[in-house]
Amino acid sequence: MIITIDGPAACGKGTLAREIARKLGFKYFSTGYAYRALAYILRERSINREDTNLIVSLARKLELSNVKPLFEPTLLETQMLGQDASKISVIPEIRAEMVRLQREFVGIEDYVVDGRDAGTTIFPSAICKIYIDASLQVRADRRYKQLQTVDKQVIYQEVYDSLERRDLSDTTREASPLRIAGDAFVIDTTDMSKEAVLHEAMKFIKISRSSVKKD
Repeated sequence: MIITIDGPAACGKGTLAREIARKLGFKYFSTGYAYRALAYILRERSINREDTNLIVSLARKLELSNVKPLFEPTLLETQMLGQDASKISVIPEIRAEMVRLQREFVGIEDYVVDGRDAGTTIFPSAICKIYIDASLQVRADRRYKQLQTVDKQVIYQEVYDSLERRDLSDTTREASPLRIAGDAFVIDTTDMSKEAVLHEAMKFIKISRSSVKKD
């Protein structure tokens, strides 16, 4: 059973997905962290982020279960890795390989998966798809506070501009652009508390699970 949480950068999908996974006893997986983990490896090995063939070859040999220890905020939740991940994620050949890896990683277990194309491309048959959004201003505020925990030198305007560029990249890229799945529930979190967002999401999940049981 898979539940997907999609949305633009810094909309709160990771926080929501983790809480849902905790409440349901599911496992949690972030597709964005998978790209950040790949970006981390590229920097660690001094691989040019524009060497598509080499990156595809590396991704083809990658086993996400082996890079799970890299999924630490102090390593992956930096503005630099976010920018690197954004650059490689728009390349169709790399994205296709990562989609395959992500499907293999999740397998047949119960997962809550967050990303930008989790419900549209990676897991189109998910039992419940939720798309969350928030204003750019609110998302920039959230991301700035998040980044400050790992980098006190971060500049707010740079965070805002970075999110604005990421939105454009995500919605216009050739491979799996960010969009709302036709059967997704939509939540605008701009003026909502985390508790209210979770309550709304759990309501939608209950509706989806009930529908499956009836079928």
